[in-house]
Amino acid sequence: AMARAAAADVKARAEKLGLEKAAAAAGLVRKETPALTGRGQALGDLGTGAALEETAFSLPEKTLSDPVRTTAGWAVLRVLEKKPFDPAELERQKAQVAASLRQQMQQELFRAFVVAARDRYEVARDAKAYRRALGQEE
Repeated sequence: AMARAAAADVKARAEKLGLEKAAAAAGLVRKETPALTGRGQALGDLGTGAALEETAFSLPEKTLSDPVRTTAGWAVLRVLEKKPFDPAELERQKAQVAASLRQQMQQELFRAFVVAARDRYEVARDAKAYRRALGQEE
């Protein structure tokens, strides 16, 4: 409760003095994510969470959020910039993303096949047969 009250106090001060000064006055540090952050990505040191993500992505630019519960306590968020969805960029990357996902699915399917085969069949190692297959017959 005290941490939430402290976060609310920081927000109130930040609306008058600015976030940097309000955080410093409370003995806290103002931090920014190093780059634009998408859904499902960690918000810097705050980590991830449904409430945190919902607040960050619904907040208008340049406004302060109410205190938000994080894994480490409470935080006040401010979105500096939002980049809208770009359909042209999606079209440009669609083939590459589809190929990457297809390859990932193939690898997962092969791993599942190998695990099932190991469960079903006994695996015996024959060093002579291995060398013969490599053309290193003795």
